[in-house]
Amino acid sequence: YAGLLFAGLASIGSKSIRNIVDDFKATEPFKKMKNSYTIEYLTECLKNFIYAPYTAANCMDIVEIIVSGYSKGQHLPEIRRITIFPGEASITIENKPGEFKMVFGGQTEVIQRVVTGWDVPGFVAVRNSIGMALSNYRQLLTDHLLTKNITEPLPEYDFFVKDLNELYGGFIPMKGTFTQIEQFSEQAAIDFVDFLIELTIKSQQFSNQLPTVGGDIHAAIITYSNGFQWVSK
Repeated sequence: YAGLLFAGLASIGSKSIRNIVDDFKATEPFKKMKNSYTIEYLTECLKNFIYAPYTAANCMDIVEIIVSGYSKGQHLPEIRRITIFPGEASITIENKPGEFKMVFGGQTEVIQRVVTGWDVPGFVAVRNSIGMALSNYRQLLTDHLLTKNITEPLPEYDFFVKDLNELYGGFIPMKGTFTQIEQFSEQAAIDFVDFLIELTIKSQQFSNQLPTVGGDIHAAIITYSNGFQWVSK
């Protein structure tokens, strides 16, 4: 069983995302997967299938596809992310079988702040502010050393920015919601997802930007025993 979550584009060229997925399901590689498949192979085939029309249509927007489900014979789920943009299509392993964490795509700033305490724009602003402060302090030290007739150049601060990037890449929580996702009941997981989406919708209603999330919430759950089931559609 597997599910796909798309973010970024509603159509590629003259076809909607739904049409493209239907076309993919009619291909021989997909049909051969039905009896013996893995999420890894499914993700790779889907990436290659979508990247071709994306390139042909000269798309410039980023497309994110989250693939989640169970490989054949595997009792633990896994999640992979396809990212497509001009000139490149890549796959990231988000959750290996047996790993548990929140994975989200699309308009993620509000969810990131709630779950991890960070979001990308906020992190970039903090990183740039620290970089500017370090640059100013480096210049202050350089000027001070010149008054002592010392002209030895000081190290750059690039190494510290690299450390900050690695800190964010690890999603180390600040004051976000840090819960043990693996202990959620199915209903608690559904309620948490519903809360995060509702929060995103409400926050955008009061922002100074055009809302991009809204309408009915479509939620589904994928389990090994019952497969893909809609919760709300």
